[in-house]
Amino acid sequence: MTPDKRNLVSRMEYDRMYRDSCAWLPVVDRGAGNILSVQQIRSNALELYNDGYAYEESVYDGSPLNRLVEKYNPGSSWHTTGHSEKTGYLTNTSDMGCLMFAVTGKKDSLQLVPKGYYAAGELIVSEKIDEDGHPTYTYMNKLNQEILSRSINGTDTLDTYQVYDDFGNLCFVLPPLAVDGIRSLGLAKVLDLYAYQYHYDWLNQCSGKKMPGTDWIDLVYDNKGRLYVTRNAEMRKRNEWKCFFYDRLGRKVLTAVLKSGEKPLPYYMCVEFKPNATNTFYGYAIDRYNLSNLEMQEVVYYDTYDYKKMKSQFSPSLDYVEDTQYGKRYGDDTEKLVCKGQKTGIISRVLGTEQMLYTSTYYDYYQRPVQTRSIDINGKLHIEKFKYDFNGNILASCENIDQNSLTQSKTYDHAGRLLRNIHQINHSVSASFSYAYDELGRLVGITRDNGGNPLTTTNQYNIRNWLTSVQSPLFSQNLYYTDGTGTPCYNGNISSMTWKAGNEKVTRGYRFEYDPLSRLKNAAYGEGELLALKPDHYDEQITGYDKNGNMLGLKRYGPISANGYGLIDNLSVTLDGNQLVSVNDAATVSAFNNGFDFKDGSKQATEYFYDDNGSLIKDLNKKITNIQYNCLHLPDRVEFEDGSSISYLYDAAGIKLRVVHSTAGKTTTTDYCGSVIYENGNPKTILTEAGFVSLNDNKYHYYLQDHQGNNRVVADQNGNVEEVNHYYPFGGIFANTSSNQPYKYNGKEWDKEYGLNWYDYGARMYDPSLGRWHTIDPVAEKYCGISPYAYCNNDPVKNIDLNGCDWYLYEATGQLYYNKGMNQKQITFNDNLYTRVGANNMLGDMKDITEKSYDYEESVSLAQAHGYAINPIQYITSEDSREQPYTTGKKSVSITTWKIEIVNERYGVFTSDKDKVVGVKTEPLFTESLKKTGKLDILLTGGKKTNYVERNYVTYKKTKTEDKIYNAIGTLFGIMSTITTGKQDYRAVNVYRNRDDYSKATRGMGRVLNYMK
Repeated sequence: MTPDKRNLVSRMEYDRMYRDSCAWLPVVDRGAGNILSVQQIRSNALELYNDGYAYEESVYDGSPLNRLVEKYNPGSSWHTTGHSEKTGYLTNTSDMGCLMFAVTGKKDSLQLVPKGYYAAGELIVSEKIDEDGHPTYTYMNKLNQEILSRSINGTDTLDTYQVYDDFGNLCFVLPPLAVDGIRSLGLAKVLDLYAYQYHYDWLNQCSGKKMPGTDWIDLVYDNKGRLYVTRNAEMRKRNEWKCFFYDRLGRKVLTAVLKSGEKPLPYYMCVEFKPNATNTFYGYAIDRYNLSNLEMQEVVYYDTYDYKKMKSQFSPSLDYVEDTQYGKRYGDDTEKLVCKGQKTGIISRVLGTEQMLYTSTYYDYYQRPVQTRSIDINGKLHIEKFKYDFNGNILASCENIDQNSLTQSKTYDHAGRLLRNIHQINHSVSASFSYAYDELGRLVGITRDNGGNPLTTTNQYNIRNWLTSVQSPLFSQNLYYTDGTGTPCYNGNISSMTWKAGNEKVTRGYRFEYDPLSRLKNAAYGEGELLALKPDHYDEQITGYDKNGNMLGLKRYGPISANGYGLIDNLSVTLDGNQLVSVNDAATVSAFNNGFDFKDGSKQATEYFYDDNGSLIKDLNKKITNIQYNCLHLPDRVEFEDGSSISYLYDAAGIKLRVVHSTAGKTTTTDYCGSVIYENGNPKTILTEAGFVSLNDNKYHYYLQDHQGNNRVVADQNGNVEEVNHYYPFGGIFANTSSNQPYKYNGKEWDKEYGLNWYDYGARMYDPSLGRWHTIDPVAEKYCGISPYAYCNNDPVKNIDLNGCDWYLYEATGQLYYNKGMNQKQITFNDNLYTRVGANNMLGDMKDITEKSYDYEESVSLAQAHGYAINPIQYITSEDSREQPYTTGKKSVSITTWKIEIVNERYGVFTSDKDKVVGVKTEPLFTESLKKTGKLDILLTGGKKTNYVERNYVTYKKTKTEDKIYNAIGTLFGIMSTITTGKQDYRAVNVYRNRDDYSKATRGMGRVLNYMK
């Protein structure tokens, strides 16, 4: 529904075979809600999109299989130039050869054996060609297992092989460099440097895995198949195990590290919470363990507040205190059913110390958190309070830390879109943020106002919902895809961009070139509207990638004198597998005035050293002599040659709590306590999604950002420019940029002390001078064909990485950004909203995505963000469906399959995590006795006789704090395998009792459904 409460109408046209032929983008119904004619749809579409091709066109093969072979996405730039997505259905040939591998040996010592090539015609090959003509191929065997993924880069083929044992277990994954290196390096060396390897126990549970360039990770399971203990290579050296303990409901309640070399016991019991018992581990009774050898990392309490009986652990300051301005707690500490299934208390260790952090959470009648009270690293009380509307939107929130507070009051429209957010800091500083949306629900305006000079940013989009313009008085940006001064890109890559920042009059910009894998090759800087002025001032040129995506060389240009520009970096990279060995800079000059460039501080044969977990421990170029890591493999301490050091403290969830910079005669301690940042014990700033408040003068400072959330301009509350940032594509900062606050590229904290020059992304540290990470990807297994150290798949222009972990969808544009493994459902960076997505084609143009499991709250947020509702979904029990692509914004979609027609009026979202599924509860919706027409009650069943329709529910064995319900979202367990393979995450079905009902509903125009006895 539009902001002015008008309906959005979509039209689907079918060919003679009742296949989706033409799917129109939503248009606004400006009438009284009557059916719109074809001509009205066309006219309204032309008015709304200013494009005569506001539809998606599908082309099918001529076979009875009705397979999609070509799709034109909306927009005249694609339809009139022949830039479509193509799909081919092939088999392997001698020209499209595929290596064959076999797995031999025992489960805990598997061996890979090359077996030549598959015979021609033995494999099914799926060909996908993007809109720029770049093909990829997927090879499937007769068991429907993917065994090869092939990409083409000019004359090179990049092959990623997957090898299975006789039980169907994935045992080896061979990235492109592994395949090429088998002959030259030998199989053993290749497996060590490049391969993903897996071992299994007798229950086919993964008992060990090895990432490229690392040593083995051990995994042990309990009798219920849950991960019980694990250890990585560095923990093995210390004789340590990480242990997980579960309660009787299968919830993880304890995480601890087993030390002193004690071997984990076979685990056949559940821990039980006994707050009044003696000899317990933080209230949990654990049998047969020497508790003194267990170092607690995290303790979680569920269902009740009985943990408060442990007076020595939880302070009375954590008790609930009612605030009538916010939501009210339901019940009290003594009631047993009020918070059933919810996390009520948490104890978390400050890693590397003996300090514990305590948290209590209180819920309302609908089990929504209304108050959270915790003790931070400085011993100060941290309180968060919330108030909700009927739909669960947060109307008001308050965060109190010591004497500092941040309150927010929010207003929403009829569709749940945020209209206004009023911030108040310490009851004095106030700022208002207003949001405007176009008729399609896209964010088109943000106004910042604190009673002074309002500062407004406006956004514009193309017909594909790709952001094309960001405009404000202090920062403006234009993005070009198929137009502009660069080479046109039709697959979503940005071909060029221009911007103006601060009070500058000059227009700056880049023209981008990519290889067929969408990896950035060249970023040519220029000025002026045509970017023809001042070339080579701030260029970045990647002189080569290896087949795994490791950067082999880079040229960077910048200032070499007060008025001169030239080559400041000419890097050549030596690798051992995916890991750095050395970097040599052949440039003869460095950046002027100690500006950003690569500092070549060593000329050794080996300049970079890694531990057995694949993490950097020494960097001779930066004069780093040692890097230590904690049990989460986050940096614990960085030591420099001159005696300087940087120390970090994290809690058990990996949240950064403190950073200490130490050098001769000076120590600076920075504490991160919620939204408040302390420096040397004094509150310095309060961070918000729109900027920050400086507490020394109680003034608001706004971030103005580009399409990636990079902080381009910092303005004070009166609209005056305080800071301007210009970035190289890989995140380096132009040398002539003012730098007054640390949050820069992607909104991440920039640490330049002692020449470190890293961005802290949360899960990993990023080095923009090399365009790579220095620790392995936490979920590298999801993207095996890419180096675990490569940044954003080497496309830093379109992609962002919110915390070093997974892909995210930018809500304003529908574009996809990369962020492996992050678990949050939505991320707001200042004024930009990002939602985690999985492998489907419904929310925009997505590339190389795998599955994502959604809990209920994540599902609600994601669906509602796109205008959909969450309801139990009715399914015919014998549904038989296939994959079908979708586009952003459709509110009514029809899927035509072999046997059934599914009319999708309302998307439902459900989990795709098979590990969470316990079983399926089936509930009849209605039952009919067979009448003379009863035999026709087979609608949508594919010819199988049925006289009832069922609603199905999935129940779960793993939950999160945010989960609203445990029996959620209707679906069939039978299609869960389809969902988890990433084919489709959203489905809904209209169910008809009989053929007459179907005929009436479709006005006799529905497809013919065959009856079979």
